[in-house]
Amino acid sequence: MTTQQEQQQSASKRNRTATVTILGLIVVAGVLGAAALFGGLFPRSATTHPPCDELPTSQEVDAALAAHSELAEQLTAQGTEITVQVANPCTDAPDAALIQVNYATDQERTKIDQVLTNADGFGVPVYVVKK
Repeated sequence: MTTQQEQQQSASKRNRTATVTILGLIVVAGVLGAAALFGGLFPRSATTHPPCDELPTSQEVDAALAAHSELAEQLTAQGTEITVQVANPCTDAPDAALIQVNYATDQERTKIDQVLTNADGFGVPVYVVKK
């Protein structure tokens, strides 16, 4: 084999290696993009509540839930696993409270969001939690 043929074969191998590397990177980027898009890699939403020192007292939340019982009933009617309760998410603030809405399925979460978006609310923080 001549030097020119060896150079051509070497260049051809480099081109194939570059092509395979680029295709591999495209596949990896596609998989990561799909995972991020569908919530497998990065969470789509992180439900949080206000800082514990900014939460109302449990007495205030009890009163808000009693005053807006129709909203609680509307929420629980959206699915069999949905519950509405007064909860304390803070171990270091025993009297801090909020209204916690628990659900089991993504479909229930969507319905909860629809109700809360269209309602006036409870007047106190609401924390939506998947069971």
